[in-house]
Amino acid sequence: KNAIKNCDVFWDLSNHNMPFYRANNLDVMIKKKGIFGPYVFHKNQKEMKALIREHIIFCGTLNDRRKELIKNFIGPKVKIVQRVYGKKLNRMIDQSAGVLNLHFADGVYTELPRVLSAYNRRRVLVSEMLASPFISSQHYINANSYEPQNAKEIFANFSTLVSDKYSFEILLKEISS
Repeated sequence: KNAIKNCDVFWDLSNHNMPFYRANNLDVMIKKKGIFGPYVFHKNQKEMKALIREHIIFCGTLNDRRKELIKNFIGPKVKIVQRVYGKKLNRMIDQSAGVLNLHFADGVYTELPRVLSAYNRRRVLVSEMLASPFISSQHYINANSYEPQNAKEIFANFSTLVSDKYSFEILLKEISS
């Protein structure tokens, strides 16, 4: 509470976290100082790169939940990548059709590092439900009911949304006003 009280601006990556602030009687302070949203993207739109392969990449820690979801995934083959970072991971994403995002635990939230990796490498995201503002089948392919869709159109929708409304530049303007 003191940290929020003593700061000039408070940034939370997700609107989905607002119930926490209400439950802890912080919503009045947050309304005055809070900025919510995934403002981590470039202001310039990107185009999806041409597909090289049909598999998708899952990068991250495997727990029982994720193993089971990958085992039962109905869609393209999933290549699991662990403890790979930087240029090597970028090359692996570049050689895939997309990035699979699976939550570590049940819930609706957005793992922005994985989302950002997919976007920066110009690959479509296949994901469990993400928090607002991202909409299933419009901004990403739903991992729970995978159907072949127009990946280029979905990527373009995602790119338009994040470049128009969630660029880091917009955050800086919001903070400075």
